[in-house]
Amino acid sequence: MPTPTIRVIPSKCLGCGTCVATFPEIFELYDDGSGGMVVRIKSDADLSKLTPEDYERIKTICPSMAIEVVDEEAADAQ
Repeated sequence: MPTPTIRVIPSKCLGCGTCVATFPEIFELYDDGSGGMVVRIKSDADLSKLTPEDYERIKTICPSMAIEVVDEEAADAQ
């Protein structure tokens, strides 16, 4: 089974850090250059260690819905 892709949409991110607090091995806060903090996926994040339950949690953890989990195989089938 292919690993789903996690995407952060910076324009929706509030920088609240809920995802960082819950999955510090995956997400980090950074300065977006405009004086605000936004989230990104860590460059060394090992997504292979995430379980299907983790992916489900990641889908719903962001209060501003700035994180998407995309199953590329399912998206290609549509």
